[in-house]
Amino acid sequence: MYEDPQCAAICPSTGTITWDYSYTKEFESHFLNNNKYKISTTKGGKLKTPSLREKKYRKDISLELRGIGKEVQKDS
Repeated sequence: MYEDPQCAAICPSTGTITWDYSYTKEFESHFLNNNKYKISTTKGGKLKTPSLREKKYRKDISLELRGIGKEVQKDS
């Protein structure tokens, strides 16, 4: 396993790759109350919120390192 995410290691622009909160019920309000996200709907018209279906996420990245616009890798 690598120390850094490999997408960050090969990215040509420092700071381009960011992490966000996991798409789980715990952070549902983060996604619903932020205009940066467009949550799609099902064919039946329900919002595809974390309550409907949570998504897998990297558990090894702490909450302190997550957030909109936070850098994964610092400029060297």
